[in-house]
Order: sequence, then C-alpha cells, then structure tokens
Amino acid sequence: MGLVRKDRWPNCIRYNDNIKVINPTFVTRAGYPKIADDFMREAETTLIAKGLLRHQVGDNRRRDEQDFIRKFARLLLARAGWGGRERTLHTYQAPEFLGKELRVVGKKVVKTGKHVGPHTSQSSGWNGVDYDYDPGGLNDKKTHVLLWVSEPGKFYRGIDEVFPDWPWKKDEHLVIPAANVVKSSDGKAD
Repeated sequence: MGLVRKDRWPNCIRYNDNIKVINPTFVTRAGYPKIADDFMREAETTLIAKGLLRHQVGDNRRRDEQDFIRKFARLLLARAGWGGRERTLHTYQAPEFLGKELRVVGKKVVKTGKHVGPHTSQSSGWNGVDYDYDPGGLNDKKTHVLLWVSEPGKFYRGIDEVFPDWPWKKDEHLVIPAANVVKSSDGKAD
C-alpha cells in the first residue's frame, strides 16, 4: 500500500498539528446518558445492607472490593437501561479557549445514534420455515472525530488542571470535536 502522502489532504488534522478553536465546546465523554459511576454510591450501600461488604469510611477500600462494587454498579446500570437508548456526546462550554491555538496529541472516532436491539422473526411457507435475524445497532448513526488536545509546550494530565472546581475525573484530557477547530496556517508544531 505504501506511505500516505500528506500533501494529498492538506486540511486533514493529524497528530502533533496545531489547531485553532472556533467553537469552545469540549467533550467529557461519548455514550449513553448514565455510566457506572452514577450508581457507585447506590451499589455500595446496597452491598453493605445485604452484608456482602463491610462498612468502611472513606476511600480506603481494597482493590478487589472496589472492583466488586464497580461490577455491581454496572449490573444496576444495565437494569436501569443505561439511562436511555440514545448515544450522544456529553459536552461542556469553555469560552476561554475560543480562538486559542492548541496541539493535537491524539485522535479517536466515535459513533452516536439511537440503539436498536436485535430482532428475530420466523415465517412458514411452501419451502418450510424461514428465519430472519437482524443484529441491531444504531439508527440515525453519526460519526464524530474527537481530538485530544493540549496547549503547545504543555500537556494536560487532566481536566482538573484547567477547571480545578469541576467534578470530572482525573487523567482525562481536553477533548474537542474536529468540527469545532480549524487547522492553523503554519500546520505543524515546532
């Protein structure tokens, strides 16, 4: 196949390119409305009430206990139907980044849309029984390219360095949809 020539797609945003933010809408995550973290407190209190877990104050639990609570929270999440059928981008506004120049440190493609479950049907006819199976998937599917970005010369270890009072997880990076940025005129970073 050979190497891809970069001069064929001059507007393609690649790793280590400089970009300019034209819409300061950043992404916290892509997915269904609820996540397992939303059920962690409920899972812990339920397990303590049933005697499957000992009561302990603070975050001093052993790793296997934390894994057990997280798995139970995922069961509660599945029972709640993931909070809905629609996969979306969960976003927040950061107006201080409008017009700011950032560097791309990673790239990912995600899909959004409405979940449709699998479907099986059976019909009888002159030739015997016919089976039909549809595996399901997403309706109204949209593809989004997400860019992990940082300021040139600085790499954010987490969103808490930019917004210390926001309740997002540590170890997350600044993530912005590629539709919200333009490639800088100089292109590559120094």
